[in-house]
Amino acid sequence: MINFSDGYSKEFKIIINNTLDEIFDFFMEVGSNLHYEEIYATVFPIHKQDDHEYGMNKLKILLRNIRDDFQHQLTPLDEYVLYHVLYFVYDSSDDEYNLDDIISKQLTDEVVKKIENVEPDGVKLLRNTHTPYDVIGIIFEDVDFL
Repeated sequence: MINFSDGYSKEFKIIINNTLDEIFDFFMEVGSNLHYEEIYATVFPIHKQDDHEYGMNKLKILLRNIRDDFQHQLTPLDEYVLYHVLYFVYDSSDDEYNLDDIISKQLTDEVVKKIENVEPDGVKLLRNTHTPYDVIGIIFEDVDFL
């Protein structure tokens, strides 16, 4: 699990990480039909775009860190890549890749209560998260890594 801020409850972070998992799966699926340079390389800084093996390993590690139960801090390069994956999915989707169903399935009554105990506006924030661009606003306080 990506640990993106101390101000959110564990349940909130789980929902965001599950959402990241769905977005990342979509990105990887789209990229699997094309050459590495056409999509995957574009989420890396220019000096890292030519190394196919490094890039694919970095993407797999980032996806594994999103999926597992351990808290992972993002390195500046991880932040850069994750930001660009989210932005790519947001920008390249004709229907703006809507996250409403993904998030609403996870907002059970029990989860809502746990989130509201830690941050009263957390559930409202999740319900107002509709696109990968909204997720960027939750995860990244600033974009210095760009």
